Amino acid sequence: GGEPQFVILSENLDTEYSNAFTASLNFTKNYNKVQTNFLIEGFYTTLENPFTPVSTGATLANGSILEEIRNGEGAYVAGTNFELGISPSERFIFQLGGTLQQAKYNEPQLLYEATTPEESNILIDKFVRNPNTYGYFNTNYKVTEATTIDLTGTYTGSMTVPRVISDTGFLQLNKTDAFFNMNFKLSHHIDFTDTFHITLHAGVQNIFNSYQDDFDTGATRDSDYIYGPSQPRTFFFGLKFGNLHN
Repeated sequence: GGEPQFVILSENLDTEYSNAFTASLNFTKNYNKVQTNFLIEGFYTTLENPFTPVSTGATLANGSILEEIRNGEGAYVAGTNFELGISPSERFIFQLGGTLQQAKYNEPQLLYEATTPEESNILIDKFVRNPNTYGYFNTNYKVTEATTIDLTGTYTGSMTVPRVISDTGFLQLNKTDAFFNMNFKLSHHIDFTDTFHITLHAGVQNIFNSYQDDFDTGATRDSDYIYGPSQPRTFFFGLKFGNLHN
């Protein structure tokens, strides 16, 4: 509803610490003209006294919603990354990568502190706005010396996103859909003279229109309830001039 949000630090706030451990293996090999690269990495991080925003349900005299930064329960993040790159020729490059992880609190974490009998405390043992699976791919193909095709994509797995549903800051925890955002771009370079050239490009972003479909609306909407790809299916084109001087 346009109310400001006021964030304070808890009087008992302690320093946050993390301990991180990683191990990785990188394998690179050429098969004749085919270049390959593979990387796999494991990681494990523990968090002590993580800073956590807690909606207190209180409001100030000017209508501001009060949020307090407190030390949360201990937590850990563990998982693995992988990356694969293949280039069969100087014209074609393909890269693929992803992450599988788990991010959890050791004990359920308080996100909202109830202030009325009609409400209840909101607790969760997972990190919010944090998918356990995500990845990407990049493909670049040089059709000719002047024409290039780029096909890229990102995958974002399902995650839990909090949504404020009352003027006290009371929360609803929603589980989102997974998103696959694919983009296509075609570029063409034209040399008119030795010193003057132009580059034309066009394409589509978010080809499959994988986009949030439950934006909050109305005067009391939660303006922070936004997740997923930043824009829906979008067509674009451009023109770039170049003037080279010896």
